[in-house]
Amino acid sequence: QAGSGNGGPLPPYAAYLDALIFASEDYCADLELIRTPNGATELLYARSQLVTVAKAYGLQAIDMVHIDFRNLEDLEKECQQGREMGFTGKQAIHPVQLDTIHATFAPSLKDLEFAKKCVQEYESTTFTGKG
Repeated sequence: QAGSGNGGPLPPYAAYLDALIFASEDYCADLELIRTPNGATELLYARSQLVTVAKAYGLQAIDMVHIDFRNLEDLEKECQQGREMGFTGKQAIHPVQLDTIHATFAPSLKDLEFAKKCVQEYESTTFTGKG
């Protein structure tokens, strides 16, 4: 069993989970944080911890909502940052955000080619007994 960031055992309900979702606005309210437009400072630790725990349990990590739903340029930057941090998706609060979120989190052709090459190498070395 994978442990959480605190080394704890897998909770019994984890078998029913597919993902962990970061509720950034609730987090800020609960901790009385000052929410900045990009959340770079006040949310970095919590976002990183959520990804770490989700991955330890084999779950998807879904990033926070981008509140300024009309600002697609900032949404794109936030999506890219989230993907770089290891998030596998992002919450949306308005349909106008979906294309940007999908475009950022969907695998690129480069990603697909890399994955295909990894599978081919794995199969090749497994078949020949070299891996």
